[in-house]
Parts: sequence; structure tokens; C-alpha cells
Amino acid sequence: MTDGTAPRPLLEYLLVIVKWRKVVALNFLAVTVGAAVLSFVVPSWYTSRASLIPTESGGADIGLYSLLETSFPLLSIPGITTASEDMVAILTSRRVAEEVIEENGLKELYRARTMDQAVKVLDKRSGVDVDENGVVRVRAEARDPELAAAIVQSFVDALERYNGEVRSTTGRKTREFVETRIAEALSTLGSAEEALAAFQRTHASFEIDEQAKAAIEAMADIESQAATAEIKLSMLRTYASPNHPEVRRLENEVRRYREALAAVRTGETGETAPDLLNGIVLAPLSTMPALALEYARLRRDVEVLNNVYLFLVQELETAKIQEAKDTPTLQVLDAPVPAQLRTRPIRKVMVAVGGLIGLVVGVLLAFVMEFLATSDPASATRRNLDAIVGALRGDLARLRGGGGARSG
Repeated sequence: MTDGTAPRPLLEYLLVIVKWRKVVALNFLAVTVGAAVLSFVVPSWYTSRASLIPTESGGADIGLYSLLETSFPLLSIPGITTASEDMVAILTSRRVAEEVIEENGLKELYRARTMDQAVKVLDKRSGVDVDENGVVRVRAEARDPELAAAIVQSFVDALERYNGEVRSTTGRKTREFVETRIAEALSTLGSAEEALAAFQRTHASFEIDEQAKAAIEAMADIESQAATAEIKLSMLRTYASPNHPEVRRLENEVRRYREALAAVRTGETGETAPDLLNGIVLAPLSTMPALALEYARLRRDVEVLNNVYLFLVQELETAKIQEAKDTPTLQVLDAPVPAQLRTRPIRKVMVAVGGLIGLVVGVLLAFVMEFLATSDPASATRRNLDAIVGALRGDLARLRGGGGARSG
């Protein structure tokens, strides 16, 4: 059991702090006042924000992702991204950054010698992210609240302008492609219909059995689907990159149709044919008589070309609507407005942190002062400490002397 009159370590520490309380208090006040002054000297920064969501669009609007890959080939987005993620990719692109810099004169404001430097500064002073609800949030900070709001508005305008260009470009390219294919389909369809009519006139009494009719209809249906898939693929390739997920899907679809057609012709049932034929077993066309085979080919050509023509007419109307579409591609939930409160510095936090630092430093100085006052000057620790202090004083003196010599 310890003696109750013995000094406790904690009590000794408190006594040291109380003894040197003036040092602690003066250091605390000095640092706190310095932090307060600094909080008023440091320039104020203001942050403006905007919240965006993409508008609902139809399936024909896949061009946004496609043109994104085409315009930004170094941008790698695995799989199919959401519309919000596409918006983030566009907003964080260099193209948009340069537009924002030019529109607001940020290169001169940032004192950047090159556009690369200006883009780096803008990246540090702005940000784009998307939350779990798909809302895209854009923010920018500047010393002027009006400028911060203008920068965010420039981001929004650039995104809307880019989306409009994507829609117009996609619709125009699709329309031009479809118009060309319609002219070709009409010419080919007319020739096929004349050939079928001539065959029927020549072989008026010709009859074909039900199994052959089923094979012809199945083959015409599959070839129609294959032809429309190839047209879709060709249209997509006019503005999408080869690595686009939809391009790869259509390529696989066309391959499946071609494999099924080969199975119908030869009778060799593969893995794809039963799926596309709904399990129906057909006699191969190669076993038909020559006359029946010729009729099958003529009738198949007419049906396929007719289906292709109908598909192209529908696609032409869709492309015209898309090309003329001028509806907004995004909705602004929260428009950017000049901030009324500064973002930084937070003066209360700066003063509080400064006071805490001043208090800690003051306590440390108190213990140093206590050590110097109570230690034996002849002790090894004291001699080492005096040597260090002497060396520091000598360094300071040499620095002052060197500075004076240089200034003289």
C-alpha cells in the first residue's frame, strides 16, 4: 500500500503546467489569435452545385454510348453502361473541360500557360459523381460565387449540346443509310416478284407438298430475320465502334441465323436450328426435286425482300423522328445558383484547431522549461541539450550573416 502523502505522477504533471501557466496561456492565445487572423486573410471559396437526371428515351437512342466510344476511343467502359454513367463519362471528358474553360476564361484566371494546366486545375476545383438513385451531381468552386455557378452551368450546357449532336448525327446517318437500302430493296423486290410470276405462268399446274411448303416458310422466316439483323448491324456500324456490346450481340445473332439456314438446306441439324425452328423437323431442301427447289428459292426471295422492305420503311420513320428530335436529353433537378455561404475556410474550425495546437505546444514548452530549470547543469543530458541549443544558435547566426552578406 502506497503512502498517501507521496506525490502522484499525474499531480506532478498538473503542478508543472500550473507553474508555467503563463507560458501555456500566452502560447495558446498567440496561436489562437494567429489562426483567427489567418482565417480572415485566407481567400474565401464558394461552391455551386447542380443535380441532373437523364430523360427517358427509346431504344433508338443507343447512339449516345456508341458515339461516346467513337469520340473518346481511350475511354473503356466494359459492358453496357447506364445513362447516368454515360453522362458522367461525358462531363469528365477533356472535350467538355476545354469548352468550360474557353467559355468562362478560366485559362487566364488560373494563370495557366497551356490548356493542359488549365484542365488539371479545373479537375481539382470541380467534380462529377452519381448517387445510388442515378442522379448526377456536378459541383465547382471558385472565389467568386457567380463564377462558380457559371462554371457548373457551362458543364450542363456542354452536356446538353453534346447529347443533341449525338441524336442528330445518329438520326441523320441512319436515315441516309436506310434510304439507300430502301431503293435497293425495291429494285430487288420487283425483280424477284417478276421472276416468281414468270415461273407460275410457265408451270401453272405445278403443286408442292405440305412438307416442302413448311420448309420454304421456315427458311423464308429465318432468312428474313437474318436480313433484318444484318441491316441493323450495318446501321449500327455507321456510328458505333467494333467493340460496342450491341455490335457484338448482332454479330452473334446473324451467325446463329446463318447456321440455322445451313441446317435447313442440308438437313444437318446443329445446335442453333432446333431453337430457331421451335423444334420442327424439316426435310432438307437439297432433297427436293429441281422444279420444287426453284419454286422454293423464288418464293423465299419474294417473302424475304418484302419483309426487309417493310422493316426498312419502319426504320426510316424512326430515323426521321430521331433526327428531328429536339426534346431535352436531361432534366435539371437543382439548377446551379451562386452560393451565399462560403465553403472554405471554416473560421470556427480553424480557430479551434489553432487553439488546440497552441495548447499542446504550450504544455510541451512548460515541460521543457521545467526541465531546464530543475536539471543539473553538469548532467550529461543537460550538457547535450545545451550543445544542441548552442549549435542551433550558431546556425542561425551564420544564416543571418550570410543573408546580410548577400544583400550587401
